[in-house]
Amino acid sequence: MKLANYINFFSFLWIFIATNACNTIDKKDPVQLAAYIEKESHELKKTIEVEDKKVQLSYRPTILLVQQELKGITKPTNKQLEEAKQKYSPYYYFILSIKAGDKDALYGGSVNFQQFSENLQKLSFQMNEFVYALSGNDTVPLTDFFTPNMFGYGKQTEVLLVFERNKIKDNQLIINLEELGLGLGRQSFEFEKEKLEDIDN
Repeated sequence: MKLANYINFFSFLWIFIATNACNTIDKKDPVQLAAYIEKESHELKKTIEVEDKKVQLSYRPTILLVQQELKGITKPTNKQLEEAKQKYSPYYYFILSIKAGDKDALYGGSVNFQQFSENLQKLSFQMNEFVYALSGNDTVPLTDFFTPNMFGYGKQTEVLLVFERNKIKDNQLIINLEELGLGLGRQSFEFEKEKLEDIDN
């Protein structure tokens, strides 16, 4: 009986070690970090499909923005790193991506030029009217956003969404996306603040 107990214990220990080893990443390695986020079981990326359209919302950790800021510097100093962290750390960043089939939703999902122009206006200048967050009983407005125009050459329409970190006080964070005119309807994406904080620390 004791031998069976030892075998069960070591079997459990091996599974525990193997599972945690798979989840251990170098957060300073952008490739490892991106791969970690891409796996939806880590709950930093959410996907919703509406007919032929796919909507994804992915968390963008602070370190990736810091690295992007300093990518032209071979060996950034501690001061440069700290200044970049102070610039980005007060906010949560998310990448909203929308595909229509295998095409950019803005170009592939607009039925005519008028609709394309209206959708481009919304994505470029009016996203604060279509995106907001809920944290507990608080409604948190979008702080800022940026939509790069890929002129139809990208595989998806992407928008960088920014929320003030200190306004997210509840562990549950729900980001709501109103209908943009792309046939997506109203969608909600739920994240846990603890998981966002964990990947940033």
